[in-house]
Amino acid sequence: MKECLKIKDDLREGIAVRRINRFVVKVLQGEKIRLCHLHDTGRLKELIYPGNSVLFVDRKSPLTDCMIIAAKGSNGWVITNTLLHRELALCLFPKNVKVIPEVKIFESRIDFFINPNIYVETKGCTLIKDDVALFPDAPTERGKKHILTLIKAVESGYRAELLFLIMNEGAKCFYPNYITDPEFEKLFFKALEKGVTVKSAVFSLKGKTVYYLKNVKLCRNKPRI
Repeated sequence: MKECLKIKDDLREGIAVRRINRFVVKVLQGEKIRLCHLHDTGRLKELIYPGNSVLFVDRKSPLTDCMIIAAKGSNGWVITNTLLHRELALCLFPKNVKVIPEVKIFESRIDFFINPNIYVETKGCTLIKDDVALFPDAPTERGKKHILTLIKAVESGYRAELLFLIMNEGAKCFYPNYITDPEFEKLFFKALEKGVTVKSAVFSLKGKTVYYLKNVKLCRNKPRI
């Protein structure tokens, strides 16, 4: 277990009342209704639903006055704030390498370039079924575009890595969500064949600290989901 991130703001607990739209959730804190920003475009149906507990911090914006950090899952708190992904990914890279964030290649933007020749794209994974981490939880044109870019990078002589940041400590293996986005599954395995490396790292939120727990492998067999 490795400490990766400390949340500086006070974490407050509330109850999700309703997801108003993709980015705003009505939350009950005691007897007070709060409007919280949700920085995750996924469906999150198993996490953001009426009656489930959420953790948030006070953060004012024109439309909201708080920001959701995590929601209660079957194995503890599950981080639902994608703003934390960059720091969690950086926690996994060797300390002695130069990492350049947000690099452009082939008309796409990839999360990191690690000198001398590795492109790394990260994806946050919150969905888990029967101990299997699944991505995506909604159809993702952006995700498919990133895979095609990584394949092209390998074909051009670079190394490329697809890094899944799994926010549920109960995950025992990873598999692309072929029910939600079958085309993503096809491109995922095409990327493996072309030489794109896939890593899946599991994180856990304990108190105000996010820990890296372990890496999990691709499931040996296609799970029934």
